Amino acid sequence: MKELTFGYGMTFLHESLHTATGTFVMNPTATTAFGDPSPSTPNELGATVTKVNEFRNELGLPERSQYFWQQDATTGKTTMDWTSGGKTITVTKTTMSTTDKQARRAIVNFLINPIIF
Repeated sequence: MKELTFGYGMTFLHESLHTATGTFVMNPTATTAFGDPSPSTPNELGATVTKVNEFRNELGLPERSQYFWQQDATTGKTTMDWTSGGKTITVTKTTMSTTDKQARRAIVNFLINPIIF
């Protein structure tokens, strides 16, 4: 899948919806922030994913089909389903390399603490 689908931008939108400010931007009449589904209903989307899926849809990106990652009891693999064009895409969770993790951390740190000249 493209980085845009589950990258920094969509992650930021998702997490910001859990805040009062992010929720207010999306729904000025809201009285509570967007929430998550209960862990007892792992295949539900919840309000946050439903809203972010609207953005993904507008951008022609695959949409998340569930909120929580699922671990297969037989294989031990952790997966998440997405849909695109009526097809299901199953993504397997992997560990990010140390090099990639450091590079991404550097980008985030720069955005949080930009160098001022």
